[in-house]
Amino acid sequence: MSWELERITLWAIPIFVIAMLLEWLAVRREQPRNYRAADTRANLILGFSFVFLQILAATTIFAIFSFLYQYRIFTLPQTWSNLVTGGPLHIPTLLALVLLEDLCFYIFHRVSHTSRFYWAIHENHHSSEHYNFSVALRQPPLEALTAWIFWLPLPLLGFAPQDIMFQMAINLFYQFWMHTKLTRSLSPLDYLFNTPSHHRVHHATNLSYLDKNYAGTFIIWDRLFASFTPETEPARYGILHPIGTNNPFRIFLHDFKQLKQDMRSAPRLIDKLAYLIKPPGWRHDGTGMTVADMLAQEKNS
Repeated sequence: MSWELERITLWAIPIFVIAMLLEWLAVRREQPRNYRAADTRANLILGFSFVFLQILAATTIFAIFSFLYQYRIFTLPQTWSNLVTGGPLHIPTLLALVLLEDLCFYIFHRVSHTSRFYWAIHENHHSSEHYNFSVALRQPPLEALTAWIFWLPLPLLGFAPQDIMFQMAINLFYQFWMHTKLTRSLSPLDYLFNTPSHHRVHHATNLSYLDKNYAGTFIIWDRLFASFTPETEPARYGILHPIGTNNPFRIFLHDFKQLKQDMRSAPRLIDKLAYLIKPPGWRHDGTGMTVADMLAQEKNS
């Protein structure tokens, strides 16, 4: 029963392609450089690599969720999977699933920016200096194999594995529409939902925007956990240290190569391991600058 994640992903591909074409037609005069052939090609290659690994991993992830489901604390009614059998959606359970699955995504996404190992994977998604629908497809292939760990509490709480995986796919599908410059504020939706305005902040390298707005579907988690900031100035897209290439293989391996060098430079095992856990920018000899260090320096200057 891993079909949910696979099917919604495959169905979404033609929708994404049409959306990219329409966006390109809409912006080609006012923003002629927003779509660049080499950048878009890299985005698509990384995206299809992610989908390929996601489909390969889906059966294993479903099996892990199913194993944990045997030890569930509660037995909750099934929701999305009832669409197949003709049963009821059971709205209270569905709402709980939508909220808690999105919270799992928020935690995963925040860790992906604050743990060097996960950032080495996730950096792929941020490395484009453009911002358009094709960037939404610039998914880190290894996330298909590593992200699921953050969703393990859900089967233990009693949500059916197939419902969890379907909701994960819906959440990812929703985030595609965040990657555009075509819309400004969507107030009052901006107060509850993640919107393009919020997500442009997340992709920006402006100091005040760094490590903000981790939302998947709902912006409420950022507001609750003090990681929200509104869009107040034009965003500069990319990463702090641009990689200067559109080669998908180099994009994929870029920060792993640097991480390996940093770990080798540390004389102590504890420092080598710290490179995997500490935030990007941390160095064992104190010469690095994390986002927190940069913000503190800015505040004191």
